[in-house]
Amino acid sequence: MKSSKENHHVPTSESTIMNKSLPGALGIPEWMPPYRRRTYKVMKEEKFPELTGRMLKCIALLFMIVDHSAVVFVERGILQNQNSLFLPFALTDLGKRWQNIDFILRCAGRLAFPVFAFLLVEGFVHTRHKKRYGQRLFIFALLSEIPFDLAIFGQMVYPKYQNVMFTLLIAFLTLCAAERFWNHRLGRMIFLLIGCLAAEFLRADYGAMGVMFIVLLYLFRDSGIQLKVAAAMAVLESLSCCGAALLGVLLLRCYHGNEGKWPGKSLFYLAYPGHLLLLAWLYSVVFS
Repeated sequence: MKSSKENHHVPTSESTIMNKSLPGALGIPEWMPPYRRRTYKVMKEEKFPELTGRMLKCIALLFMIVDHSAVVFVERGILQNQNSLFLPFALTDLGKRWQNIDFILRCAGRLAFPVFAFLLVEGFVHTRHKKRYGQRLFIFALLSEIPFDLAIFGQMVYPKYQNVMFTLLIAFLTLCAAERFWNHRLGRMIFLLIGCLAAEFLRADYGAMGVMFIVLLYLFRDSGIQLKVAAAMAVLESLSCCGAALLGVLLLRCYHGNEGKWPGKSLFYLAYPGHLLLLAWLYSVVFS
């Protein structure tokens, strides 16, 4: 009688549904936070490929290199080479073809920032050493500035524009302030405004839009609309490239919440100034 009463109280079909919603169903890891489980469950049901955080960084790094290569070799090297006249060449059929190639490559490069922004938020939330995290960003922002100026502008020092590591650093500091004043909405808004103004004042890559992108990803991290917010911001950020950054947000659907073990963390910090130095050297060899 007791068994039949329990079966009547919880039908088999309902029990099955309850079991499927528990952590571990569909291979959902037990450690995964609730907001990540929803995305992961959809990814498993729709058979998205699984990517770790470091895999995503490798993909974003590849697109970033494509973007910088277009600036260095196509824009500076071919379209704006000082040994030729820019306007007449741009008006020729060959010049227009190179402009189209440049546009395609720059659009591909727009996929990188949404991934880096998302992973910065993930790193901020899960790191146990925020001070070390911020120090690394600061050190490599400084180390990357001369390689960035050499590759992108052809000058040892170009104070009118700063590399994207400064944008990530400003956003990181803004998140630190927002976390400390989490219960004060006005305080969060003030620090967000300060972060956006700092990015614009320093003329950091992506500017205020980049800082706002990262802060909004953080604010909506526990909701089911984080990626929708990211998609909207990505489209706004890349309007000049037909909203190509939206494709970068689609890559985030493949993230299963694990950082991964390969490649090493230091590779990504070294790869940024390293590839810029390499591009600057190749430019000097090819177009000298």
